[in-house]
Amino acid sequence: MDTRRASVGTRPRASGPRADSAGRSKTIRAPGAGFSNLLADVQDEEREVPWRPDGVLVGDGRPSCHLRGMASPPRDRDESKFGEGPASFLAAGGEAGLRKLVDEFFDEMERAPEARGILRMHPSDLAVSRDKLARFLCGWLGGPHRYTEKYGRIRLPHAHAHLPIGEAERDAWLGCMMRAIARQPLSDAFKDYLFEQLCIPAERIRQVCERDREG
Repeated sequence: MDTRRASVGTRPRASGPRADSAGRSKTIRAPGAGFSNLLADVQDEEREVPWRPDGVLVGDGRPSCHLRGMASPPRDRDESKFGEGPASFLAAGGEAGLRKLVDEFFDEMERAPEARGILRMHPSDLAVSRDKLARFLCGWLGGPHRYTEKYGRIRLPHAHAHLPIGEAERDAWLGCMMRAIARQPLSDAFKDYLFEQLCIPAERIRQVCERDREG
């Protein structure tokens, strides 16, 4: 594993080829041209994604999030900029764009039968949950750290460790987010990139929650 770091609080890296445990090159596949389809499969990494105690992702491990049977889409020439400075934050439409995405995500969660379980993990009034997620995404994508300004620092996986989150809950969350992203006026390349990056904390939260239950 190399020593490069992608900060969960600032800038996720763009996707691309990496080596598996045997040293073979492997390409992480994103939803691509069929992005508006439902989430069919989210494949876990063969190993845990490493996190520092302060909630920072270390190294280049990422879960392979893709639709079953779909090839990788052609990459946009500007995609290499995602994850650099505020590029991802701006590609998402800034704070207004992220609040629109978050509102659509929670609306989708309220509509989707498979999301009833994760919806019950939130307060009945979702106003604060919507605000927290929108603020978190601002900083996570390289924009202003709105979450820290209002709520303080967060250790994302451990903040969810008390919840009964397993594979079904992870997939329901990702499915709602995928459909919400698909409805946004964003470039296809950024939709792919954003969803692929969101697989990282979603999978890590599942790992922490299941480990705490087993422990």
